[in-house]
Amino acid sequence: WIYCSSTARVRVSRGAPPLQRFQRARRRLKEVQLKTTGRFHRYGVMERVGGLGPAHVAEIVRGAATTRPQPSVVFFDVGGVLASDGLPSHGVAEILAQIKLDVEPHALIAAGKELWNKVKVGTITSDEFYASLLAAVGEKPEHGAALHKAHLDYLSRFATDGRAARILEVLKRVQSSGYIVGVISNHVASWLSEVFTRSGFDEVVALESPLFVVSDTAACAKPDAAIFKVALDRLRAHVGAGSSLASLEDGELAQRCIFVDNKQSNVTAAEDSGFLGLLYEAYTSTEDVLETSLLAAGVCLEPADDH
Repeated sequence: WIYCSSTARVRVSRGAPPLQRFQRARRRLKEVQLKTTGRFHRYGVMERVGGLGPAHVAEIVRGAATTRPQPSVVFFDVGGVLASDGLPSHGVAEILAQIKLDVEPHALIAAGKELWNKVKVGTITSDEFYASLLAAVGEKPEHGAALHKAHLDYLSRFATDGRAARILEVLKRVQSSGYIVGVISNHVASWLSEVFTRSGFDEVVALESPLFVVSDTAACAKPDAAIFKVALDRLRAHVGAGSSLASLEDGELAQRCIFVDNKQSNVTAAEDSGFLGLLYEAYTSTEDVLETSLLAAGVCLEPADDH
């Protein structure tokens, strides 16, 4: 396995896991004191690291490698990337069992789809969402508080099964490596605030940060291009007028941003707005794959601390 810097190549044994190979190569380049930018050429990372993650990563990076500037910002989706996603059928069954409601899961899901499209852009409140959802399946509104709590428990389950802690370490490494980290999520801010507090993600993206971009407060949702425009405007507010990023036009600023999502339609929408899109699904991929994908996209992560 050969890794490339701007001036040299090093060979690392196939025996180690992909991220360990990359980190060994990075350390070896430092050891010989090569004058480099501190980043590997994207084609080197793409061919030897990106190919070990989702196949689409290599294709995305291959198309962008020669034209994009180095990334400065990484935005993450939440549901399906950092936390449990929405109300899939198995999740609904768990929630109904927890609050002891005798309702068919598919009935609740069917009723929830239209209501979700309203609550995620702020046209109805969280309380109205739960009350209307219960009414649609013939249940009394007084179950709303229990349904709300059970739903938040489900959305926060990564915090209890250990995945949130591992994902949080990835976010912290991205941030400590000098990148700005933000969130672009189709969600309800009050729900997401609870998820972030339980999972510790608010250590990286503060709930009051302009980069905490949530669809219900933005009044628009992915895949609408408007939410990516909101994210760019808030990014400028976050970095301040003195930053070189603040002076960039939308298209140029978007070129400095990566967006990670678990839905291809949202990744495509981000790319149409100028972002570099990465597809990542937390349910089917490990945190190593997330790191690999970021490395393939040109994010230069500092080696993880040894424990």
